[in-house]
Amino acid sequence: MSRSIKPKYLAVVLLVSFVAMAPAYLFGIPSGNDQVQHYQMVSTFNDAISRGDLFPSFASETNNGFGDLSVRFYPPLLYFGMAVIGHLLGDWYITSLSVFTLIFISGAFGVYAWASIEFGPRAGAIAAVLYTLGPYHLNEV
Repeated sequence: MSRSIKPKYLAVVLLVSFVAMAPAYLFGIPSGNDQVQHYQMVSTFNDAISRGDLFPSFASETNNGFGDLSVRFYPPLLYFGMAVIGHLLGDWYITSLSVFTLIFISGAFGVYAWASIEFGPRAGAIAAVLYTLGPYHLNEV
């Protein structure tokens, strides 16, 4: 059984990632209970980067201007990535779709890489497709 990367399987994994995001492209980003909080965190990171700080220490605009320390407790990669890509693209909606798509792609490729080491490239592709189209994973967006 070959353990090398198969381009056809990688193409399938990439295609399925875009298919999983298709409803967001067609109908918009679904609203969630904590969506406002996440975009507030992105705004905090965006403001910090605009000031030249790479990492904010306090979210001053939350809680009606009283602020909070949420930036100290949440993993920063998503917020930092959205702020940086938002600076590059200049449009928060396109930024959101781009980052969510990158999350789907990186997750699918991670599952592919992990499963293909143990079970081969075909099984890795199947595992990546099942992971990407899994109800819980799709519901995260």
